[in-house]
Amino acid sequence: MTAEPAPRKPRQSWRAVLWAWGPALLSGLLLAAAQNIKSLGWVVLFCLVPVCLRLRPARLGRTWMALSITIATATALTLTWIRLIAPGSIWLIPLAALYSTIFTGILALSFRFAGSTLALPAAWMVAEIVARRLPFGATWALLGLPLAGMTATSQVASLAGPEALSFAAASINVALAYWWHRRFHWTAAVATLQGPVLMAALTLWGGYRISHTREAPQKLDAGVVQPQISREERSPDKRPVALRRMSRLIDSIAHGADVVILPEAAIAGFVRYEDDLTEFVKSTVGRTHRPLLFGSFDRTQDSSEASIVAILIAPDGDVTTYRKLRLDPVTERTPRIFGLPRPRPNEPDWTPGKEQPIFDLEDGGRFATLISLEDIFPDLARSAVRSGANLLIALIDTAPFTGTAQPMQHLRRAQLTAISAGRPLLRVANTGVTCWIDPNGRVRQALEPGRDGSEGRAAVFEIPLGGPQTIYNIFGDIGPLAIGLILMVAAAVPRWIGEKADSRATSSRLSFRGRGRRSR
Repeated sequence: MTAEPAPRKPRQSWRAVLWAWGPALLSGLLLAAAQNIKSLGWVVLFCLVPVCLRLRPARLGRTWMALSITIATATALTLTWIRLIAPGSIWLIPLAALYSTIFTGILALSFRFAGSTLALPAAWMVAEIVARRLPFGATWALLGLPLAGMTATSQVASLAGPEALSFAAASINVALAYWWHRRFHWTAAVATLQGPVLMAALTLWGGYRISHTREAPQKLDAGVVQPQISREERSPDKRPVALRRMSRLIDSIAHGADVVILPEAAIAGFVRYEDDLTEFVKSTVGRTHRPLLFGSFDRTQDSSEASIVAILIAPDGDVTTYRKLRLDPVTERTPRIFGLPRPRPNEPDWTPGKEQPIFDLEDGGRFATLISLEDIFPDLARSAVRSGANLLIALIDTAPFTGTAQPMQHLRRAQLTAISAGRPLLRVANTGVTCWIDPNGRVRQALEPGRDGSEGRAAVFEIPLGGPQTIYNIFGDIGPLAIGLILMVAAAVPRWIGEKADSRATSSRLSFRGRGRRSR
């Protein structure tokens, strides 16, 4: 007797697939729109509602897949500018999208653990902090990043860092999802308290904080130069043109500045070993009688180690050097996985620095320097403030990404870093955005962004030194991590209580039936 073959599972129609995964895709598209289009930042307040409506606590794999589709879609569309890093770098986009889905496991596990979407905001905040603290440091497009332009709301970053805005945004989305289902019971009330009510309270507090922040009497006149140097002009044979342009811009502002600042890689070479670069910085300091801060490269004499550096040369010849602590992922430290090619194979293997020095000026200014993407790390800024810095200076170069959303996204991250650290942040860029941000995250003065090869721009910014103490400076990432874990456990308590009550009810019914049988 032959066994009958097992019946085949019917194929899902395209409509069923679209109904199952379409909401997750829609959430990813809405989140990408909020990250890329400045006028659509408010969309982040409801972009997760579609995927939240499809989440099911009992189905861990399905939940993880839905969240992965959302995050991967948003990441891929937000980081499209990665392809401009170097020719043939388009493979970095799917790699970044795949890497981002690893952290959705934290969200899916918390959802399964708590049994409701009430745990999603805290889990999202924890996942972003964990991702930032890992060596790869891939936390570019925070969920709450589009809210950085909402000055009163963004003050929550002073309490628990930039990721606290993601908690606020996710809370609003979860509350809206509960309202959509018309679940008017205690969970909807908790979601409302955790979302709109908390958001309104934090916004009111943020407005109060801004109105009561006083500028420090001590100020620094910073002469900033936005040279707009193209990659071609950094080659040794075309370098004299770029150096002459920077000299002209420096001379136009040096008389009114306490310090002159050039952006990342403005002196694009190993300044200690290339005679034309050495002569340029020495002659500039001697001619202007002003300290000169600039971005460059350095290496050991045997060329065994090369570093990306910021160098301050004082008129008396004193030199202070900062070696970049956190190298940019992929471009400056490429992981050796799957034999993937390096985006910039001609660049050396950069070595990170080991300490964060504080630069001192004669007028009492004490600042720490951040290079490239380091101004997105609030823990680096916190470390500098705790070491005595009353100003943060970021040297950046976003020239390859001119015309994309990258400069806007980068500026938003810098605004949240300034709020978290409670110190003004001066950003000096090659093509833009060159500006200074006050401790409340507001852009106070800025140079118009330009393009490679133009004449460049220069100005003197008057920047008050110092700022208010913040809760984030006191506790760092420990505070939001602890709060997030507590809230995740608290979201699971009702489930435990319900399961315990169901267990007692079942036990009571069985006991009652047993007594009835014995009585017979």
